[in-house]
Amino acid sequence: MKRALPTLAAFMVLLTAFVHAQDRMRYGLFGHAMDIMSTASFTALPNVPCCSPGFGDSQQWGFDAGLMVDLPLNNYLVLTGRLGYFMYGAPVSSTEYRLMNVSGEAVPGEIYHSIDVSRNAIALEATIGLQPIRDLTIYAGPHVGYLITKTYSQYEELVTPATGTFENGERRRLQSSGDLPNAVNPAFYLTMGASYDIALTEDRTWFVGPDVAYMLPLTKVVSDLDWKTSALRFGLTVKYSPLGEEGPRGPNYRSTLKASVSASGLEADGRELPSVTLRVEEFLSTQMKPLLPYVFFSENSAQIPPRYSRRNAETIRQFSEQRLHNASMLDAYHEVLNVIGRRMLEYPDARITITGCTSEQGVEASNTKLSDQRARAVRDYLVQVWGIAPDRITVQSRALPSVPSNVKERDGVEENRRAEITTTDPRVLDPIWTTDTSRTITPPGIRFRMLGSVESGLDSWTLQALQDDVLVKEFSGRDSLPAYVDWDLQNDQTHVPRAPSSIDYILSVKDLAGNIVSEDGPSIDVEQITLSKKRRERIKDMEIDRYSLIAFDFADSTVSAQNARLLERIKKNISLAATVHVSGHTDRIGDADFNQRLSEGRARNVASALNAGTMNVEGKGAQGLLYNNDLPEGRFYSRTVNILVETPIE
Repeated sequence: MKRALPTLAAFMVLLTAFVHAQDRMRYGLFGHAMDIMSTASFTALPNVPCCSPGFGDSQQWGFDAGLMVDLPLNNYLVLTGRLGYFMYGAPVSSTEYRLMNVSGEAVPGEIYHSIDVSRNAIALEATIGLQPIRDLTIYAGPHVGYLITKTYSQYEELVTPATGTFENGERRRLQSSGDLPNAVNPAFYLTMGASYDIALTEDRTWFVGPDVAYMLPLTKVVSDLDWKTSALRFGLTVKYSPLGEEGPRGPNYRSTLKASVSASGLEADGRELPSVTLRVEEFLSTQMKPLLPYVFFSENSAQIPPRYSRRNAETIRQFSEQRLHNASMLDAYHEVLNVIGRRMLEYPDARITITGCTSEQGVEASNTKLSDQRARAVRDYLVQVWGIAPDRITVQSRALPSVPSNVKERDGVEENRRAEITTTDPRVLDPIWTTDTSRTITPPGIRFRMLGSVESGLDSWTLQALQDDVLVKEFSGRDSLPAYVDWDLQNDQTHVPRAPSSIDYILSVKDLAGNIVSEDGPSIDVEQITLSKKRRERIKDMEIDRYSLIAFDFADSTVSAQNARLLERIKKNISLAATVHVSGHTDRIGDADFNQRLSEGRARNVASALNAGTMNVEGKGAQGLLYNNDLPEGRFYSRTVNILVETPIE
């Protein structure tokens, strides 16, 4: 009790402080039926005579009831405190079968051994709950109960034969009762459960709902016996929220819910234009997207992450690299296993080696089994889906990759969790070359600025861009409304508007009470200049070719042998009339000055090797990161030099 009281007092002080700081508290009553399950393996209570051959598992019904309070911490997490009366129980029994002497004759006998235990407690439970959807809570947390009764009652009874007695002349013996010896107090459990609140009133002040929980024992019933009790609880909660769900001024108050949105043009250097009209121009274009021969894995996992495109025997027939022409760089990369699978079928003599690697940090240190599993996961996909013969694939494992990323950086550690693919035929890992129609967008991006007033708390927001009432692009989020979102149209060719009609955009905001407001901004005009229009109206035209190089090691600007071969191929496609733009880039790792110098070095070295046409060369460092640097592949693809070749067409 002395140990439990300070814990209880500290918890109640903390809970009270939280309550006074919140405006969406719910409090009420709870009650459950408890299926109490006793798991035991012992023969007798300490210092209590007993002739049982051993006690085992048993079951008993009980109940709990008490007070509770819910304190939302944000839109997803809720802190719940419960204080109440709990029945822990713990009766055990056993039946002993043996031959007995009745009037000098051996007859079968049955003896029933019973220990009935009363363990009732005043308990405190504190749980953290996750709310994936409104009013549904999945929770877990500690449960501590101070036993106010801890008694036992024991006896042994002769069941059969119907005649006869024990040595005491009665059919019962070894009867005793009293305080449960060496009872563990307080009792500790881990509670895990789920509840759902059903609103009984329109203003959401009263709730009732089902609640189910499981109590996992952390302490024994008796300190020196193998004896524990768990419980499965089924019941109801009744809750009251004095402020309802409509704000801090009471159930009759209607909270303010407002939203507005506007759009401006966004230049590549981050400058905003006061107004925006999109000019979408079609060009005949050749694109080269490099193929990063790595598959990255989550920590201590050999499962291929879901962001990698995986197909089945039916859909591989429709797969074509040409369809990746307008895909973003990372979307094309996430098809890496299918690109390799298709090329292995095209080049039947090619063989590949898959080498699994680990980060050598934490649970992955010296875990060669994990390295092997990662390599085999990639092999199994190529064999099972693409039908590649297993003898064409060699599986290897190692610790860190042969050229590891910086193990002192969190990003570097993440990049080393990978499987690497090498081949006997370089065509298998060649970049993706496509020729098709590409679109250049001026300005290359749109910035949507958003404002919202959501007094009762934001649940979610959605921004939709539509053309002719057809959804073109959608952004969404929860918890907070950002000041703006950017739509990078130039690098999102899949969603570039394909018609000359204007773009409408609508911002929808939903508060915690379920109210929704939608506001639209001024339409964005779209001008389309298609290839057919250029030919028909004899508009000056050009070919625009885009090439990317990513075979740069971490913090290195050297043009690799692989990049040198690609540059020779690119150089053959550049005429004297072409204008060539070379821009170097880096990932987010490192300081800004170093990254700027690194990107400039990469651009200069590529331009020197290319030495073709009129050239504009610049380094952009990590400015305006090209790809999502929260992904390891996004950082690899950001260590790049982009080459843009504009060739006038007479």
